[in-house]
Amino acid sequence: MAKNIHHILVGFDGSEQSKKALKHARSLADFAVSRVTVMQVFEPSTFSPSDTIMLEAIKKFHKEEDMRVRKEIRELTKQLDFPETVTVDILTKRGTPKRDIVAYAKHHQVDLIVVGATGTHGVERVLIGSTTSYILNHAHCNVLIVK
Repeated sequence: MAKNIHHILVGFDGSEQSKKALKHARSLADFAVSRVTVMQVFEPSTFSPSDTIMLEAIKKFHKEEDMRVRKEIRELTKQLDFPETVTVDILTKRGTPKRDIVAYAKHHQVDLIVVGATGTHGVERVLIGSTTSYILNHAHCNVLIVK
């Protein structure tokens, strides 16, 4: 199986299970993997402020959040010591995590998606998270679910 995997997409949300998913991707990286993309999709804000000052504050918050997450992922990937032959990309965006992960995988020739069984949402911590379930049922490629 591993010899056919060249591009791994890791769904990341900062949860312990997503960190374990990243560790699993690292263990697979020794087997002909050339690219690992770590992707965090932030849910968009649920309101649209008409106040310019509030809008600027939200933009600033989003930028700071993005920089914090990128730093956390960079530190984790550095600790995991990916092989020099593997390119590690970090992608953060605003949107719907389950749909954006599946769409990215389809349009960027991802061979394997690695995700945690549940994420950071407390309500979704029943058996398998709704994001994970969606990815499992809609992805064009194999999905590895990490507990």
